[in-house]
Amino acid sequence: MFRPAMLTVLLTLTLLVACDDDPKKTNNHTTGCGNGVAESALDEQCDGTDLQGLDCRSLLMGFDGGLLACDSSCHLDTSGCLGCDDLCDFAGQVRCNPGGSGIETCGPTEAGCLAWENEPCAEATPFCVLDDETPTCAAACTDACTIDDVRCSTDDDAIETCVTDGAGCTVWEGTPCAIDTPVCVDSIGTPTCTMVLCEDTCTPDETRCNGAGDGVETCVAGSPCNSWQNTPCDVATPACALQEGSPACIAPNGDGESCADVRRIPVPFTAAGLDFTADYATRDLALSHASCDAGDVPAGHDAVFEIDLAAGEAVVFTQGGGLDGQLYVQGACDGAGACLDALDQAGVGGVEELLFEAPATGTYTLILAAYSSAPVDTRYIIAVYRWEDPAELSCDDGFDNDFDDVADCADPDCFGVAGACDSEIACGDGLDNDGDGHIDCFDSECTGQAPCGVESGEARCTDGVDNDADGATDCADPACAGNSYCPVVLIDEGFGTWPPAGWTIVNGGDPAHTWGSSADSGRSLSGATGLFAVVDSDAPSATLDHDESLITPAFSCVGYTNVSLSFLHTYRDYSGTDSASVALSTNGGTTWTPLATYLADTTDGATVELSATTACAGSPSAVIRFRYVSSWDWYWLLDEVRVVAW
Repeated sequence: MFRPAMLTVLLTLTLLVACDDDPKKTNNHTTGCGNGVAESALDEQCDGTDLQGLDCRSLLMGFDGGLLACDSSCHLDTSGCLGCDDLCDFAGQVRCNPGGSGIETCGPTEAGCLAWENEPCAEATPFCVLDDETPTCAAACTDACTIDDVRCSTDDDAIETCVTDGAGCTVWEGTPCAIDTPVCVDSIGTPTCTMVLCEDTCTPDETRCNGAGDGVETCVAGSPCNSWQNTPCDVATPACALQEGSPACIAPNGDGESCADVRRIPVPFTAAGLDFTADYATRDLALSHASCDAGDVPAGHDAVFEIDLAAGEAVVFTQGGGLDGQLYVQGACDGAGACLDALDQAGVGGVEELLFEAPATGTYTLILAAYSSAPVDTRYIIAVYRWEDPAELSCDDGFDNDFDDVADCADPDCFGVAGACDSEIACGDGLDNDGDGHIDCFDSECTGQAPCGVESGEARCTDGVDNDADGATDCADPACAGNSYCPVVLIDEGFGTWPPAGWTIVNGGDPAHTWGSSADSGRSLSGATGLFAVVDSDAPSATLDHDESLITPAFSCVGYTNVSLSFLHTYRDYSGTDSASVALSTNGGTTWTPLATYLADTTDGATVELSATTACAGSPSAVIRFRYVSSWDWYWLLDEVRVVAW
């Protein structure tokens, strides 16, 4: 590491002694610049050819060589020196000096190189420490490292060891690399001085195809650098390519135009395009053998693929996208030879899907042929993937391998599979996608991911997800209560039992006929689930007076801004003399405030929602009456009565 002070010390020590070639003489030269003798007492750095043994390199100013000279004022002239190594990155860069006793600033030297210049800390603040990455002189030191740790220096020209300084704090102390091994590297965990930096770092046992594509390279651990070691491909498999994600030597691949140009493919495999006839430009295979009969002999272009399968291994061969195509499987590719399977199950725009299980270990040919030589739709998608039954094992191939309508990480078979489905990818699906026992927002991986977060607002209070993972979902969460989408339920009656608990039935007409359960009636109410309430003036088949009231239990409207009534009903009118009405009372039925009146037929199963806010007027005790008045008319059917408030 260059320190400008070193040059001054070196020159001073060198110039302190002017040797006399004859000790008997008291003076054997003329004093002053120009006498050929460098005299430190006269502040001379040199004189003529007397450079005091210095050269461009030994000046420690970053020069690589060149000619050092002395100018007419007896000062060193570096204009003939060559090369310039910057010792820091940019002018103005600062750092604590290696001893931690001052702040060094990067600046230009006389030669124009960048070098560190030290400014010692003051006596009152003798320690250089980092304050938020900025060097600062402080009264007390701080530990910079852990004792005995080692590292390469910032400039990669020394090995630094963590030691204790005189003040008792740890600091980095550097040991410069030697001239023949000037660069420090630590790519394998131990700092080492070497000839060059590790230019091609890799992880031991990592593999790749070499640059020429004719061999597989393996990363070998070295000292100090890891390196790639090549294994050439052999004559039979001379090309390197990725096979299911790993480099392997394979036979030269074709374009899939014919048996002689077959394209070897990995599994899974997909290919797609806009024009099948352009991408696969010829028809080479007759496919005329009886075993290839899939209904029609194809007349269009064909694409030929080849895969290796073990005995019993099954794949799905499929095509779609628009092309009217046919699928074939052969052993060795033979345009007129036998087929092991064939399929043609759709016309233009359809999809063929052929499931093939290998009868023996070997190489198999997969063929897609266009039905027509001039297809109406030339778009195509070709796919080959593994068939896995009963459970999906390939969890990152993009296919539904077990045909259960869910693929990869959406399939419970794949939950928690390392490297594929080991993270909670969907935070609102109600599933434990990574198999760690935590579902959706209860999984820390979903923190900050929609829909997880504060459970408030209509969207999150009605989405069926416990957004804040507090054990209460939607309207069951107190944070969602008190509004129109999560109201307080005051009355909720579906008339599943009769008479309904707390309700009052007032028979103001014929004693034998009033409100009752649909269990005793032949009427039906569209939209009702289970039983419902019925009042039917046609049931007696006689002219009888009916004035029948069905009254809710009392409820309180205190503290609510809004009160709402809803119900499902059908009212059927006959003569215009009958009626159905809904009213609310806050004084025990002494007076009633009308909410709705029906004098004509309603839609079967009509849903009604009425505001009861004004009528209720904050009363601590309110009831709602459903009143039917008629003689011999039709009926009123009622269900799902709800009073809510917020």
